[in-house]
Amino acid sequence: EQLRLAMGLTTAVILWRSGKGLSVRGCSSSRDDILKGPFPEGLGVPGSALRELSEVAVAPVFDKFGGLPYYEMPGGVGSLLAIAIPGGSISGERADDPVGVLCIDRLAREAWTEEERTVLRAVAQKIALDVVTGQRLKATDHERSTVRRFCAALGELNGALGLDQVSEASLGAVGAIVKADLGVVSAFDGQCHRVLHASGQSSQSVDGLEFASEEGLVGQAVKVQHTLPSRGEYRGKRPVFGDEHALPNMRSLYIVPLTSPSGVAVGALTVASNREHAFASSEREMLELVAGQVAVKLELARAHEQIRELATTDGLTGLNNHRTFQQSFNS
Repeated sequence: EQLRLAMGLTTAVILWRSGKGLSVRGCSSSRDDILKGPFPEGLGVPGSALRELSEVAVAPVFDKFGGLPYYEMPGGVGSLLAIAIPGGSISGERADDPVGVLCIDRLAREAWTEEERTVLRAVAQKIALDVVTGQRLKATDHERSTVRRFCAALGELNGALGLDQVSEASLGAVGAIVKADLGVVSAFDGQCHRVLHASGQSSQSVDGLEFASEEGLVGQAVKVQHTLPSRGEYRGKRPVFGDEHALPNMRSLYIVPLTSPSGVAVGALTVASNREHAFASSEREMLELVAGQVAVKLELARAHEQIRELATTDGLTGLNNHRTFQQSFNS
């Protein structure tokens, strides 16, 4: 529903695969003729997205278009966009086997912008990560209390929107999993790193810090796209945030790169502790899962800010548009 309202859509729907075909698993729509299915997998635009394992965009759509099987009546669609939701390998599917299709449509006949397509890709990846996370939780033998803390932390993270909220909620999720003396979320724009949020010991000296792309262990972890140090051991001497910023009091360190759905490095999640061997293998695994969620949420937060800016400013002049002026005048 947030997706539909934010993008001015008629319908946003998730079609889920099963042995019987595709069925509506989640839907937000202003229409009242939604069919639940199941529908044959190869039917209409959703079937094309499944076959191509990618996204299908149609704009404009001709009158009386009937390529969306979840509508009982044809027509009423100006443009549409469908994207396959990638699956995981835990429940037996290959990594490239989609688990369903995310479809959106609207009355407007304009072509979809790259910003809008980026949002949909991120949402599809977020759904896929949620599914994989759920499967891993079912497959693990962790204590019930740990699972509850983990789910609660993810719930708080999922509720965050802006970059500041996402960063703070990310460290809240980390705190529910491990006992860390320092937690840091940093962003990477391709040229430099910037600490978005830090909590714990030495957080004041780190918060807002900027450093070059390959400096410190954080820079190296993001460059090679691999968690560092490999065993989480640290002696407090090697620089972490930039070439001049070590953590002399820490004895355990874990830096997890944040990678977007398209494989681009967007930042890093860093946790440190005064204790040796502070992070167990099960905790490190959950940190990896949280890092995947955080990366997607950062992309969504950036896309959310871009869409908000596009909705309130003129693309040519950068000034507030007429709609924003009128709303301010009315209030």
